[in-house]
Amino acid sequence: MNVLPVVAPAFVSEWTHTALLNILGFGLLAGVMAMGTAFVYRRATIRPIPVGTAVVLGVAFPSLLLVIEAIMQGILIEPSPLIGYASGLYILGVFTGSVLASATGRHVGDHLACGVFDITTLEAGGSVAELVRSAELAVSLTVPDRIGDVPGYPPVGPERKRVLAGETLLFPRRLSLEELEDRLCRRLEEDYGIGQVHVEFGSDGGIERLALGRRSTGLSSTVPPETGLIAVECDPSPRSSAGDPVELWLDSDGERHLVTTGQLRSTADDVASVLIDDGGLGVFDADDGGSYRLTTRSDSPHDAHHLVGLIQTADETVTKTTVEPDDPLDGEFVDWLPATVLVLERAGELVAFPDGRETIRADDTVYAFGLPADIETLCKRSETSLST
Repeated sequence: MNVLPVVAPAFVSEWTHTALLNILGFGLLAGVMAMGTAFVYRRATIRPIPVGTAVVLGVAFPSLLLVIEAIMQGILIEPSPLIGYASGLYILGVFTGSVLASATGRHVGDHLACGVFDITTLEAGGSVAELVRSAELAVSLTVPDRIGDVPGYPPVGPERKRVLAGETLLFPRRLSLEELEDRLCRRLEEDYGIGQVHVEFGSDGGIERLALGRRSTGLSSTVPPETGLIAVECDPSPRSSAGDPVELWLDSDGERHLVTTGQLRSTADDVASVLIDDGGLGVFDADDGGSYRLTTRSDSPHDAHHLVGLIQTADETVTKTTVEPDDPLDGEFVDWLPATVLVLERAGELVAFPDGRETIRADDTVYAFGLPADIETLCKRSETSLST
C-alpha cells in the first residue's frame, strides 16, 4: 500500500520569520541600552531619566544599525528591495518594537538603580503622596512661580527657573525650620545643579521667596581691573604655583630679552596663564617665531591668591555698593551692616578692614563679604544695587 506524503502549508514565510527575529533582536538591543542609560542616570542624579530621553537613546542604536546595513548591502531582508512596501513595514516594526522595549527598559533600569543604591522614590502627586500627607508623614513645599536671583552671584538661566517653578517637593515632617531650609537647599543644589540657594519661609511654613544663583567658574572672576590674562606656551617650573611672581623671556634669533613680568595663575602641561597689566598685553606677537621661557622671581610669601581661591569656592561672596546721598546706609556704623566690610573706598583712598565705629558716608564705596542671606539683607537696606 502506497502512502502519499502530506505537505503541511507554511503559515510563516522565510521572510516573515527573519523579519520577526530581527525586530525582536533590535527591540532587545533598544531595551538594554535604555535600561543601562536609566540605571546610570538615576545613580548620577538621584532622579528618573525622562521617558523621551530614554526612548530616543534606546531607538538610536537600532536605527544606526539599520542605516549601516542599508548603506553597505543595499537591502534589508532578501529578496525585498530597499524601497518597497515590505521594507517599509519591516522598518516600522523595528521602530515600534524598539520604542516599546526602550520604555520598558527605562522602567526596569530605574527600578534596579533604586534597589541597588537604596534610593527611595516618592512622587509628589498621586494617591500614595496624598496618603502620606494625610498621615502627616511628610510636608510638601511648592516652589513659587517667580524665582529671584541671589545678589553677588551669576543668575540662573530662565530654562532652569521654568523647570523649577511650581514644582512640589516632599520632606519629612519632623524637621525644624533650619533643617528644612538646609534640606531644601541641598535638594536644589544636588538634583537641579543650582550653585547657590536663598530661601525665605512665610508664616504658614511655605516658601515665600526663593532666589537662585550660579557659582563663578574659571579665572575671569579673579582678574583685577586694568589687568589681563594671557596663555603662553613655555616651560613652567614644576615647583611654580598660582600666585608666584614670574618673568617672561623670549628666545629669538639666538638672543634672550625680557618681555614682561606678571603673576602666574595656572599651568597645564607646557601652557601657563599669566596675569599682567593691560599695558603689557601689546608686547606679545603670535608670529614672532620665538619661544618663551618662564622664570620665577623672588618675593615675600603671601596668601592673597589662596584667599581669592577660598572666596571663589565658599558660599560667601564679595559685593560692592556705592552709597548715594540720602541712602539708608548713609550715617550707619560699619558694625551695623549685616555683612563684613572688607574695604571702604573714600575720596580715592582705600580703608582696609575699617573700625566697627567708622561711619559710612555718602559717595563711599563699600566692599562687603558675607553669605547670600546677609547680602540680601544689605541689598534691602540700600537703595542702590549691589554688584560683584
